[in-house]
Amino acid sequence: MRGYGISVDDISSAIRREHVDIAGGRLEYQGGSSEFTVKTLGEVTSFEELKNITISRSDLSLVRLRDVARVEDGLEDERSYAELNGITGISLEIRKQSGANTVNVARAVSKELEKIQTELPSDISLTPVRDNSRFIESTVQDVSFDIILGIVLVVVVTLIFLLNVRATIIVATAIPTALIPTFFALYVLDFSLNMMSLIAISLCVGLLVDDALVVLESIYKEIEEGQEPAAAASNGTRKVASAVVASTFAVMAVFLPISFTEGLIGVFMYQYGVTVAVAVGISLIVSLTLTPMLCSRLLKRNINKSAVFHVVETAHSNLETRYAAAVQAALSARWLVLIVAAMAVATGVYYAGKVPLSFTAKTDRSEFLATVELPLGTGVAESKRLASELSATIKEFEHVQLVLVVIGSGAQVRTNEIGFYVGLTPKKERNIHQNVIMDEVRIGLTRAVPQAKHVTMTQVPWISGGGFFGSDIDMALSGPDLDKLQLYAERITQAMQESGKFRDIKSSYESGKPEIQVSIDRDRAATLGIPVHSIASAISATMGGKDVASYEEHGDRYDIRLRYDKEYRDHIGTFDLIQFRSSDGSLVDFRKYR
Repeated sequence: MRGYGISVDDISSAIRREHVDIAGGRLEYQGGSSEFTVKTLGEVTSFEELKNITISRSDLSLVRLRDVARVEDGLEDERSYAELNGITGISLEIRKQSGANTVNVARAVSKELEKIQTELPSDISLTPVRDNSRFIESTVQDVSFDIILGIVLVVVVTLIFLLNVRATIIVATAIPTALIPTFFALYVLDFSLNMMSLIAISLCVGLLVDDALVVLESIYKEIEEGQEPAAAASNGTRKVASAVVASTFAVMAVFLPISFTEGLIGVFMYQYGVTVAVAVGISLIVSLTLTPMLCSRLLKRNINKSAVFHVVETAHSNLETRYAAAVQAALSARWLVLIVAAMAVATGVYYAGKVPLSFTAKTDRSEFLATVELPLGTGVAESKRLASELSATIKEFEHVQLVLVVIGSGAQVRTNEIGFYVGLTPKKERNIHQNVIMDEVRIGLTRAVPQAKHVTMTQVPWISGGGFFGSDIDMALSGPDLDKLQLYAERITQAMQESGKFRDIKSSYESGKPEIQVSIDRDRAATLGIPVHSIASAISATMGGKDVASYEEHGDRYDIRLRYDKEYRDHIGTFDLIQFRSSDGSLVDFRKYR
């Protein structure tokens, strides 16, 4: 450039001047019977034509872009990086819309990925790494199994205590009869089968048979006393109807207000409380209608009793006798019973205060996140090198199946932050908890990168957002003086570290990224006739790079980026190579007016 007497502004202006399409207005032809639009096709149409753009002209020759620059069809600067188990790739995160069902979205995405995979070359593969729907489906399966197990246990316990197969069938019938309308009610209320609604249903399995058992026991007693089944069903139900209604309303009064909880907790508890209230309400209707009808048809007085019946009945009688004796003893020493009860309540209240409080339990999901924050100013090349080393370090830990590394993700594109997603072997295949592995990985990363500012470990969040760092405790300091806030933050973090009760302590305050500041001698620049804007624009184009135009090829447009070659921008001293054209047309070195 110095040899040809060309400046950066000359090249930038030439590209803009010689590579442009301009509308030429409208042409009316043959007295206005026809009309055409006019467009001047000034853009280059090939890569070779771009190289031959004329920068300047002299008496002897033309100076073209290829004479002063290396023009290449390349890639943008690498500002992000992804790696899966040591293999470089592209990380794509798909988020569902608000209100959409996670499982349905995940299944639809999986089907599309299978279609896309068939269209890709054989050396490119799509690998689903993190899928929140897998944990949801696993949890739903576990809760569904618990519901089935609860139904079976309820039937078995009922059979043991009633010692009547017909009565057990009547009670067992009440469970599905109440559950099926409950699912219909969930459909009408636009609820989904999620963890909260299924947990509510599993809780209701025992409650659903309570009313039916009370009604059945009353009817059975009437039949044992000699009444006909139809009359016994009517009389027995009448005797306990008010009690059954009162107990059901009491349960609804406990759970229904939960659904009116406000805030984030209310989002979770709304379906839980409504589901319980609906289920027990339907069970009340079943116990007062279906159960008496089945008793009038199926129950009979048991005259011929088997040997097993006599053994169990004897056990029941002994239990009843001992219970009556215990009640009699408690009534005779009522003050002692009150004192013991008061002590039990006080002990329970004391230990209730000792139980840790948290929004959600620390569940073992066989996956967790890790973040290594390097000092500000760390380049992407250094972060990539350390990321590959740390990925190999994490992979060496037992029970680690996969490690996804991401650099520069998010809107801020922070090249000094290395994010890790670690997938573990299923919980059933290991004998240690996920938290133990997280502690081991934390220690390993801290030793491997002692220069790191922060090394943090977090569980995969149930809900995205909600906090600065996704930690259990967030503390916000606010005030008009930033220096004082920084001082207070340092004192708090130091006290937390000295206490030994906290880990992954981090402050959001950052002193700033290292930078090179260019000071301009305005008087000298004005004397030479060079505006400050031209100086700043030239520095931006030569050092950081600047998009001066765009180029179309095969229907796509690509930015034309202008900057110094790598060997001329890897040292601060290369600033002196920048030249500017003064008002008299001569070239002036940058160092003369900085």
